[in-house]
Amino acid sequence: MLRFSFSLEKLLSLRKHAEEEAKLALAEVTKRLVDLDMELAALAEKELHERAQRYRGTATEIMRTHNILVRLEKEKEALFKKKVDIELELEQRKQDWIQARAESQALNRLKEKKQEEHRKESIKQEEEAIGDAFNSRYLNHLESGNR
Repeated sequence: MLRFSFSLEKLLSLRKHAEEEAKLALAEVTKRLVDLDMELAALAEKELHERAQRYRGTATEIMRTHNILVRLEKEKEALFKKKVDIELELEQRKQDWIQARAESQALNRLKEKKQEEHRKESIKQEEEAIGDAFNSRYLNHLESGNR
């Protein structure tokens, strides 16, 4: 029986590597998005605390609180803009990963199909070899019986 060899094995290996790289890039962007969401949650908590303090204390403290709220609002706007950019990048990374995965799976299915064809051909060759051996022994037996 011949050993199976897939002629596109190197390409399959490269495609699997590309798929893994795309998956890692997707995970990295996802982590950045989660970190940003946590940062936004912390900012919202600070804002809530400052809003509770807004009308307490002296005029100076009220102005300080107002300035903090203005700064927090600007930070929040900047973070939301950053979030939109990361979400766009996340969508692109998803598409890249889906594409890489599809290419890898297509080659993998081709490899499996070729393996199945090879297995069937090997079984056929073995059956033919067994049949030839049986026929040869049978003919030898008939020839030795006729002498």
